[in-house]
Amino acid sequence: MENYSYSAEDKSLLSPLIYKCFVFPLVRILPESVPANIITICSNSFILVSFALAYVNYLHDAYRLLWLIPIFSWTYIVGDYSDGVQARRTKTGSPLGEYFDHFLDSFVTGLLTGILMLCFRVTNPFLLFFVYQFLYVGQIGTFWGRFKNGVMQFSTFSTSEGVMTIAVMTALASFKTIRDYSVQPVVLGLSIIYIIMIAGFAAAFVTGIITILKTKKLTVRLFLHLVFSAFLGAVLVWQVQAPIFIQTMIITFYNVVFIQSVLSATADKTKESLPDLLVPISCFLYFVFLEYSIVIGTVQIAYLLIRIVIRFLIFFKKYRHCWYWKNPVAVKK
Repeated sequence: MENYSYSAEDKSLLSPLIYKCFVFPLVRILPESVPANIITICSNSFILVSFALAYVNYLHDAYRLLWLIPIFSWTYIVGDYSDGVQARRTKTGSPLGEYFDHFLDSFVTGLLTGILMLCFRVTNPFLLFFVYQFLYVGQIGTFWGRFKNGVMQFSTFSTSEGVMTIAVMTALASFKTIRDYSVQPVVLGLSIIYIIMIAGFAAAFVTGIITILKTKKLTVRLFLHLVFSAFLGAVLVWQVQAPIFIQTMIITFYNVVFIQSVLSATADKTKESLPDLLVPISCFLYFVFLEYSIVIGTVQIAYLLIRIVIRFLIFFKKYRHCWYWKNPVAVKK
């Protein structure tokens, strides 16, 4: 761990406020024995709870307690900032800590998108296709910059701003007037609210592409992953018309698998892995056995989840000496 270093350029508008008013006061009262990775787990659990809340409302055609999602999302952001501060404070920063933090963040991107789609009960194929692809390109671009140039870059409108924008929009879905506006088509079957969503997510896409191009190290593997992810999303939206839950799980897990390889390559200073080929190839089954689309989708999810777990365990085994359930606190003389 003594040779580990983490570098970031944070231009986020919210970062100064978050650090000054929430993170530093929180970390000051936290015992040094609390590991950063435990903070990471706790903070990310709030996004998982938010997704469960949105999905239950979706199943029951209800809009109860959606106002909790911005609160949960803000708690996640504060925790996401706090784990790094705690790691530096206790001198426990490590490749495993960085990997674990960003690994869980890679799930947050897909889950937040799914939350928004569930709360507005989106059926428009253009919106369903572009939002997942745009946000993941933006996130991959950030990780790619860290991988190739050694610096994690956060733009003016970055992760925290994006998370809170999505979270607030989900809460607005509680109001019938907003929901009614969201289904009144203006252009290409898209409402004004949907156009605003796509425009916002397109900004993340552009930022991600610019970050990747700035590295001047776009690889065939990265390009293929982006193409395969788009193909997978297109099949799920237009051919299968898969439920939002299925789309969220497959697109999220597929991107997480590739992001894992980028995170591992960053720590080990190796090449990223080839993108998964089996899932895109298996998508052709949808064209032949469309009536079994739920079964095919479930198998794809299970397969991707197994790959994710195996890759995580391999990396964890290599750096397990960096993991703490309780930080070793030095005895003061």
